[in-house]
Amino acid sequence: MYQACRPLGLIFIDAFKENLFRIGFLVKVILILILIPTAQVDWFVPFIVNWLNNPLTIPWALHLSSGGDQLSFPYGVIMFIFHLPTTFIGWTLDNFTQSSYFASVGFRISLLLADGLLLIFLFQYFLDFFLKDISYNFL
Repeated sequence: MYQACRPLGLIFIDAFKENLFRIGFLVKVILILILIPTAQVDWFVPFIVNWLNNPLTIPWALHLSSGGDQLSFPYGVIMFIFHLPTTFIGWTLDNFTQSSYFASVGFRISLLLADGLLLIFLFQYFLDFFLKDISYNFL
């Protein structure tokens, strides 16, 4: 039997009503603000920031020609575009505050957004399975 899908926004709102989800979300946000992964600081964020400083070039060619590590950003254009907006906001804040903290936080926020989108997708995809086969409503 065909059943209409629920809008993704409603799924996220339902998930956010759960205490366990809110606690996990809060812990993740705190860890984003406190922990600074070495791979992000050494490779990913400098790669994007290098391009933000020279936006009219090809990011990978620019990074390698400026002496950057070949391992810096082994992902494709889609990942680069996905991380660009939040890293750009952080980079802009870094330019105002003369620091290098906010671009890294912006990068990690985009990872949090990706986690949230993946969670919503999994809820949407497996919701019928949980409601029909297990008859356990976790939303």
